[in-house]
Amino acid sequence: MYAANHLKGVTAIITMTESGRTALMTSRISSGLPIFALSRHERTLNLTRAVPRRDAGSF
Repeated sequence: MYAANHLKGVTAIITMTESGRTALMTSRISSGLPIFALSRHERTLNLTRAVPRRDAGSF
């Protein structure tokens, strides 16, 4: 997160997660950057604050 907030050209943070824990921990850190989480399981990310979910089943 520190690097993402201080490097030029970084416009978003993308996390891949199975359980949703990575997205949850990332969303707890205050940042001006949007956070996107990818998971095979849509229900995994339903309770994560401020993180739009995307289906990663095809990856």
